[in-house]
Amino acid sequence: MKTFLLPLLLLAGTLQGFSQASELTLANDCFDKKNYQCAIDHYLLALDKKTFKEGQQYLLEYRIASGYYVLDLYPQAIDYYKKTLLSKPDLIAAYSGLGNTYYALKQFSTAVDYYNAGYEKTTDPQDKEDLCWWLGNSYLSLKQQKMVIVQFMKLQSREGKYITTDRFIADACYKLKKFDSALIYYQKYMGNLAPANPLVKEIMNNEGKCYRELGKLAEAMEQQDAALAIDPGYSEALWEKGILLVNKKEYPAAIEQYKKAFDSLPADSTDHYALAGNIATCYQNAGNYTDAVNWQQKRKNYSANKYVEYVRIAALQYAKLKLPKEAEKTAIAAINAYTSEPAALQTKASVDFASMNAIAGIVALERKDTSGAEKFFAAALQNGKANYAASARMGDIAWIRKNQEDIKKYYTYISRTEFDTLLCSKKDIATVYGRAAYVDAYFRQFEPRLYKYSVEKALEYDSLQREAVLLWPIITLDKSTYASAAQRKACINILDKAAKAYATDNEYLSNLYNLRAVMTGADDTLATRKALEDAVRIYPQNIEPWDNLLKYYSSYDNAKGLVMVETLIGILKNKKDNVTTAAAYVYKGDFHWRVNNKDEAKKAWQEALVWDPNNATAKERVKM
Repeated sequence: MKTFLLPLLLLAGTLQGFSQASELTLANDCFDKKNYQCAIDHYLLALDKKTFKEGQQYLLEYRIASGYYVLDLYPQAIDYYKKTLLSKPDLIAAYSGLGNTYYALKQFSTAVDYYNAGYEKTTDPQDKEDLCWWLGNSYLSLKQQKMVIVQFMKLQSREGKYITTDRFIADACYKLKKFDSALIYYQKYMGNLAPANPLVKEIMNNEGKCYRELGKLAEAMEQQDAALAIDPGYSEALWEKGILLVNKKEYPAAIEQYKKAFDSLPADSTDHYALAGNIATCYQNAGNYTDAVNWQQKRKNYSANKYVEYVRIAALQYAKLKLPKEAEKTAIAAINAYTSEPAALQTKASVDFASMNAIAGIVALERKDTSGAEKFFAAALQNGKANYAASARMGDIAWIRKNQEDIKKYYTYISRTEFDTLLCSKKDIATVYGRAAYVDAYFRQFEPRLYKYSVEKALEYDSLQREAVLLWPIITLDKSTYASAAQRKACINILDKAAKAYATDNEYLSNLYNLRAVMTGADDTLATRKALEDAVRIYPQNIEPWDNLLKYYSSYDNAKGLVMVETLIGILKNKKDNVTTAAAYVYKGDFHWRVNNKDEAKKAWQEALVWDPNNATAKERVKM
């Protein structure tokens, strides 16, 4: 952008008119011949010797600044433009020159300051137009789209360089998602273009994009077809047609357009990468996973980080093509290649390297090579730190082993990381959410409101996720919320469905029946009793429903309570659980007391203290 607002011919005439000094004559001659260094040298001599008329110093300084500017010597140009303003504070050309220089230095905010200063001082309409133009361009470079629109809309002319004004306004409106306005200004711009102008097809393409964003797909397609009528190989329009067809889920037709666009691109175009990805995604959406893999392979050739594609290829091979050996082969090849990559690429691809290890680990785990799988998962978590698939599978292993520390380690925060639906089924995702909630509830002792989201997400992905089903009643009855009759009923329905789904798992079924009793409560005492009796009958070792059942008998049936507590005491003695056995003897004593067997009651409480000398309730009871 080498422009001068102050007419240089006028300056030349002025300088030649006030002096015939050899330095000025030589300087002007050099300047006219575009020998700017020569001109600068002679103007500097003229300044040094003061061979110029009084009041004309600013003209020499301006010419020196302009020469430096043309020679790309921007610091010197800035220095002399500022000297010019000291000599002539109202010289608009010097403000413009400073703006131009800072613009060339890409210091656009400073350029804006000087263009604005010149705009405020000048009264000349043409100066204002030109300064507006460069203000608009500066804001364009600063990506301040609203100010781009403000400045360019001040311009009156559409001649010469100003012809693109409406285009700039339209582009800014588009970036601000003001598609109606963008369309208006693209159409205005189109009105100033000759039909043969090569930009016509580009504007048609942009108008089509506006129509697409406005949901007017038919009009959008018309614009792209019109652009292609001008140039059948116009890649942008072919690409956009592909997008429109994808919106209509017409994937084979979209692939055809994308491939034409791909073939129309120059060999060195960076757009090959994006288009190859679009084609691969279309094949995947159409259920053609073999070609999806083929195009991911092709995309890898244009990638700045080929390990992104390695992950996608292996994931498709594993999840969609059901070729775990091929997926493992792809993953291990990528892992081996990664180790010899430059440090910069290793850093860039570290998350992808983690994903490749996760895939290799998943395949190893499926063939029951737990040791090999753990090595891959460890590598994944070392490099990716929060790799979802690896954490989930290591969590599975820890869950099976009942390793509380590892369970806590792998399920804490995992539900907040991103998952790949190719590597994780909905049931897998639900399990992660449910177990993460379980960790928050029982290992980290969180309040229900803090793990409610995880439970809700678990049930969203799998309405009968095991841990989430058991936690939902706790959330429903949370003291911080009010559980309506409808909410209780909905919760009981989930418990009943889970009971059918997990009918062969007695321990889990016992927990479900216990929770059903808790949710029913005093609304239906017979149903509560039945649920608790079923819970202890199905899995007598489950102590929690026993506690609730004995509480129930304490209120409604002491005689039955005496019978049932003897059964519980037998179970607890076999488990050698002294503390809980003592608590059961306290219940036994309470039942005897309420049926007026006071001697037997005291014997039971004394027996409680044999099992647990610290049982505070038994200590109080024996004093009665």
